[in-house]
Amino acid sequence: MCYALGPMSQYVMGHDARELRRLEVQARWYSEQTRSLLVQAGIQRGMRVVDFGCGLGDVTRILAELVGVAGEVVGVDRSEVALGNAARVPPSDGAGAVRWVCGDQHALKDEPAAFDAVVGRMVLMHQPEPVGTLRQLRGLVRSGGLVYFEEPDAELGMASWPSAPLFEKIAGWFRQAVRAANVHATVGRELPRLFHEAGLPIPEARFAGRLETGPESDLYFLVTEAMRGLLPILERAAIASASEVDLETLEERLRAESLAHGVSYRPALHIAAWTRVG
Repeated sequence: MCYALGPMSQYVMGHDARELRRLEVQARWYSEQTRSLLVQAGIQRGMRVVDFGCGLGDVTRILAELVGVAGEVVGVDRSEVALGNAARVPPSDGAGAVRWVCGDQHALKDEPAAFDAVVGRMVLMHQPEPVGTLRQLRGLVRSGGLVYFEEPDAELGMASWPSAPLFEKIAGWFRQAVRAANVHATVGRELPRLFHEAGLPIPEARFAGRLETGPESDLYFLVTEAMRGLLPILERAAIASASEVDLETLEERLRAESLAHGVSYRPALHIAAWTRVG
């Protein structure tokens, strides 16, 4: 059974089949940039690593490939549904051992030895107390070990060139919805401060992002499914109604707008930050 001993984090999008599909596509989007950033941060062969808030295990599998057969990765998440799906994907040849643990930041408190690194992607944004979460997670890491988090910043992205009215309207609704849901929408830019307040050394940090265009982009699907997950919040907060969003035609309307005007889109930027535990 999955458990939580501390303040409960909430993933506002849920874990139904549509959301799991969106997460799969989103993971493919960000896998290359995350792999590159993890290497820059110092993930290497032979390490024991925790992937906190692992979800469907996409970052877990990247880590397993980077640490190799001499290493180990533990994927931790509060969702039994997500972990069940994660465990169904076999590791690649040459990857390190993977364990899946259902729980929160307390789930590994009885591990017999400290880890070489703790990693999270798009997870602190959903924590009610990000600083407290970081403090607890740093306790899992040995002296000299690595703490790495990669988080989006909804205020530093979601732009279009030339300005596309439909996309800009959706971006505005998205920003209002995440605020209404008490998601930490700007946690990316706040990572250095959060690390400092958690008693960690000031981290290195990097921007990472994408530019999307053309008929085959996954952006139209991802935006539509994100709005589907946020629709109850949009309606409850009187931000937009179901008829205004019109989910059944939204993906094609976004694609048509792009093709009609040659639009380039920038989704929300990611900021990665990492440091070594003293």
